[in-house]
Amino acid sequence: MLDRTKFLTVAVDLGKISEQTRLFILNNQKRRVLQGDHHARAGEILIQHRMMSETGREEVLKRQKELRERKLSRIRAFVPKTRSTRGLRALIAIAGLLGVAIANREFGVSLELAVATAGFLTYVIEALVEYRAGRPLILSLLRAAFPVMTLVVFCLVLFAGVSIFKLNSIVTVHSAGQVQAQVQSRLNGIRIAFVAMAGALAILLMYSIWKFHALRFAESRLGAMKDILIRVESILRDETRLIDERKATAMMVALKGLRNVIRLSVVDRVIRWIFIFRPSANQARVLFFVPNSIGDAFELQAAAYPEDAPEGVRDAFDWIRDNHHPRILNEEKFEQLKQLAKGTSPRGWKQRYLVFTERHEHISICGWIYDKQETLIAMDASDCLAFDNSFLKRIRDAGGFGKEVLPWLEPGSFIGCPIIGLGGRPAGVLLVIKNIRNGFAPEDLEAVIMASQIMGNILQTGNPT
Repeated sequence: MLDRTKFLTVAVDLGKISEQTRLFILNNQKRRVLQGDHHARAGEILIQHRMMSETGREEVLKRQKELRERKLSRIRAFVPKTRSTRGLRALIAIAGLLGVAIANREFGVSLELAVATAGFLTYVIEALVEYRAGRPLILSLLRAAFPVMTLVVFCLVLFAGVSIFKLNSIVTVHSAGQVQAQVQSRLNGIRIAFVAMAGALAILLMYSIWKFHALRFAESRLGAMKDILIRVESILRDETRLIDERKATAMMVALKGLRNVIRLSVVDRVIRWIFIFRPSANQARVLFFVPNSIGDAFELQAAAYPEDAPEGVRDAFDWIRDNHHPRILNEEKFEQLKQLAKGTSPRGWKQRYLVFTERHEHISICGWIYDKQETLIAMDASDCLAFDNSFLKRIRDAGGFGKEVLPWLEPGSFIGCPIIGLGGRPAGVLLVIKNIRNGFAPEDLEAVIMASQIMGNILQTGNPT
């Protein structure tokens, strides 16, 4: 059961952040702990990344205190007292190994049955520990798999070694009538031992390849972000060019660099291999929106599209740039539509709200981020109340674009950040869209936020403070 008194969980319950934001912050905390920062607070990280205001944090802390006071009188189940469950998980894995040894040596349980039972129990207990520590169910199941995999690999190697050392038993069997059957049984055991050894090596090989590529991509991300900073600074220092020209060039460098950084992920590469015959799958586009001169909508000022997009797809992107203008947030109208959708039966109101075609006139992703100055994440864009996907219907009705073009345009997930200009005022919105659901890795959020900060510095260059 999820601990409902955790800061991030309380923030989700109060509607201050989304579930996707909670997962990203948990990953950010883990990375900071690994880097030696053991005092990283969720509220501080949210404020630092402009995902929550100071007032919002105080509201969450007040509610969190109330919930914890209610639980003081109860006898709580055992839960880890720290954010890291590594030590407890290691103890569980060691207990599983000891259980295998005791069951095999003292009670005569076959090694195969002992390993299978210990592996299953270890996995269940580890998953429960992770879940009780405040992590979502899917993440808990994934994290619990590693110690179980280690236990299984160790036992397979142990089984293979024990079987090889028992080779002499083949020639020591007696009872002539049973010699053939016993020899055949021993030989089958040897075969199984070598298969187990090969399976263990295969598991270790796949894991080592995955970790190697993950480390390589992490280093590549750091190098790519460093390269963006160096190139942007070099362009802005070039006094032989007009300041507006330098800003435009630096902005494109930041957008294209972010697009390339998003692709530096093991998961991204695996998805591309899976959909090798579908070039439109798992493509990302990076967009920079600014308010128009009237102030009622946004216009696309700059964008970085997939490099391998066909000409027809680029024409479609140009059509969207010229014809799709996300609206400024009209919170009063937005709340009225929400109340209309809720009616007398609030259950299922979100689905009813998404049916309203006029909702796009009062809210958009850009409008929400620009008005609230908050980072917004959606691993499924269709579930986001603020997402304006009306351009899809309009481009279908416009004609001139084949069916092969539409998959490139479909929004599956997105990350949006405000870009802060002079005087701490919002100057625009950075929006990264992928055309598949759950298309972003946790570390992508940090890259997008860093890129938005770079773009904010670009806009402030050459202007009086």
